[in-house]
Parts: sequence; C-alpha cells; structure tokens
Amino acid sequence: RVIEEPDSTSTYFNIKEYYKSGNRKMIAKLSSFFPSLKFEDKAITFYENGKRASIENFKDNVLIGSAYYYHFNGVVREERNYLEKDKNQLYPSIKYTVIQVVDSSGNKFLDTLKNGLVDITDHYGNKESGAYFKGFKNGIWKSYNAKLKEDYEDNYEDGKLIFGKTSGFLILLGFKPIAIQELFNC
Repeated sequence: RVIEEPDSTSTYFNIKEYYKSGNRKMIAKLSSFFPSLKFEDKAITFYENGKRASIENFKDNVLIGSAYYYHFNGVVREERNYLEKDKNQLYPSIKYTVIQVVDSSGNKFLDTLKNGLVDITDHYGNKESGAYFKGFKNGIWKSYNAKLKEDYEDNYEDGKLIFGKTSGFLILLGFKPIAIQELFNC
C-alpha cells in the first residue's frame, strides 16, 4: 500500500494498493489515513487479472451516487445508485437502488423501471436469485456462498432485510433478544 501527498489541485491523499504480483488492486482518494482510511471521491478496485472489479464514489467515507461492479471478465455486473444519508440518521446508511444487473455474457435482468427477476452465478460459483421492484430487493432471495459452502435465504421489503436463514440458522435484525420458543410459537 502506498499513500501519496495530495496533488497540487487537491486536498485528498492518493492511495494505491497492489497485489503480491505487482498488479494494481486499488486506487482511491483519502481525506485522512490515521487512525483509519477515510475515502473521498472515486475509488477503483481491480481483480488480479487487471480488469476492473468496482468503481465507487465516496463523500465523508460514505458511498454516494453511482457505483459499478464488474464480472471477472470485465463486463458490468451491477450498477447501483447509493442514496444520501438522512440528516437525522446517527449512522451512515448503505441504502441503494439497483439500476441494472447483468450476467457475465451481457444479458440484462431488469427492465427500465428497475423491476425483474435475477438468477446469476459468478466465476467463483457464488449464486444469487430473487426479485427487484423499483430497484430494491423484494421478497425471498436465495444465495449460495461457494467458498463457505453455505446457503442463504433472506426476505426483503423495499430493499430492507427483514429476516434471513443461513444453513438452518435464523438471522434477525435488531437488538431485542428473542427466545427460540417465542420465535417458533412453541
């Protein structure tokens, strides 16, 4: 990792990360790097083969605006629009709408209203399927993590995760502990 002084026309530091092979891993801008990296402006990541993996935009270390995620072969996999944080929110939101989802051959899954069914597998063998409504995940989504060999089933309403299961375990969002008996009405 290399962090360079800002360019003469900028106040942001330049960060460059490399794979052990010497190929680029990331180039980005930082407003600070201590005690942790604080991203600003555009960040680009790369696969080890040199193809782009993502292009994201940051403001105060929060994703904002257009973002593009790519398949290993360089084809755009997903286009997102990250929404601005509500001024009353204590923590940054990672809320976004999906503009389009594309498989590695270039086939599009969403219509112009950002609605559609997705069934996609990446080059690692990870799978994901479900429905988008107006750019938000909606209903039951099923996915598979090939590295962990785990299946997931999540339920979304307008992009918000309501609950999910992973390999037989239930994941609940929120801070109230729930007894198993309450959960299954036993």
